[in-house]
Amino acid sequence: MCNGGIINVVANNFLVGMRPRNESPFLPEGKYVRICIADQGDGISEEHLPHIFDPYFSTKPRGNGKGMGLGLTITYSIIKRNHGHIRVESVPGAGTSVYIYLPAAQMPPS
Repeated sequence: MCNGGIINVVANNFLVGMRPRNESPFLPEGKYVRICIADQGDGISEEHLPHIFDPYFSTKPRGNGKGMGLGLTITYSIIKRNHGHIRVESVPGAGTSVYIYLPAAQMPPS
């Protein structure tokens, strides 16, 4: 968000199996922590949205210090390796929301 704006970060418990499956069709039933990061930026075009987790995909110019297009690929990999899921909703001109689902710890707090 080059021109400023608000980023909201919210985390809550999320139980798969008690909610409509259209929000979490890729997760087995169980307890999760859902983290939502939402901004009011420019959003992601429908053309680019399917590619945002692809290695080396970037809409930024190539060059030193411009980014390599690996940030979301690494994020996706970390979440998947921890048995979670990530999904992105975006409306061009209205912002982007990223939802991260991670399995909740089964151990009682110490």
